[in-house]
Amino acid sequence: MMTIRTIYILVLAVVWDHVILTILWILPIWAGVYLSSLGLATEILGEEKVARAQGTFAMAGIASNIIGPLLSGIFTDFIGARVDISLAIPIYIASSILCIFATILVILFVKNE
Repeated sequence: MMTIRTIYILVLAVVWDHVILTILWILPIWAGVYLSSLGLATEILGEEKVARAQGTFAMAGIASNIIGPLLSGIFTDFIGARVDISLAIPIYIASSILCIFATILVILFVKNE
């Protein structure tokens, strides 16, 4: 799912077709990322600590849903992306790099286990 999310973010960075972007926005990618992350955390922590993993992911999701839009609105105004959305391309590229890094870390961790 992290690989799919990485591709998703890269497509958002380079494709500016309204139909394609609309289709991408309605796909349930975030649910898959959340569920696969929760499954990985459960595998890492074990069955006895699954409630802690679920609580941690729920709190992280709530915090990111509050803080993310606030910061992105301020940053969007700062770089002028409200006027020219193409100015946000570096943000999407940086996000996809972080996703690639997370994917590599997960693969290395699973491989070592």
